[in-house]
Amino acid sequence: AADLSVSLPPTAMHRPVINWTGLYFGVHAGFGGGRSTATLSDPTSVVGRNDFGGIIGGVQGGYNLQLPSGLLLGLEADMSFPSYIESNSIVSKLATARSDVTHQWDFVSTARGRIGYTAGPWLAYATGGLAWAGERYLNILPSGDQEKTLNARVGWVAGAGLV
Repeated sequence: AADLSVSLPPTAMHRPVINWTGLYFGVHAGFGGGRSTATLSDPTSVVGRNDFGGIIGGVQGGYNLQLPSGLLLGLEADMSFPSYIESNSIVSKLATARSDVTHQWDFVSTARGRIGYTAGPWLAYATGGLAWAGERYLNILPSGDQEKTLNARVGWVAGAGLV
């Protein structure tokens, strides 16, 4: 008698089931930068331009809910901190005979909603929401005294991705 071999087709049982629902936390690192133009009038006007950028890092967290239809809804927040290497966090620095003003970022943060669609291991999504930055203005006077003003800038953020 001959031995018969039986070959079974692969089944869905061999594929992992991916569920995007859940709470998550993480850390991130990257590069951030930009270019600024500033004017200081004290009493004469001085205009300065500055390129800034470098390594930044931070934390993020969020929650996703995957519906049976594949629709995904989520919320995420993050906070990034420019390193305090001068080239990374100094947006502008200007001086007159009466003032030496530095504009510096302390943090950049966002809070966003997410909508997407899942298909197997893939997730396509769009995200958008509120963005804000904490900043400080330091003014060193000829007397050596220092004035400090803390401020927050508010804006928006939007994006899309494929994971």
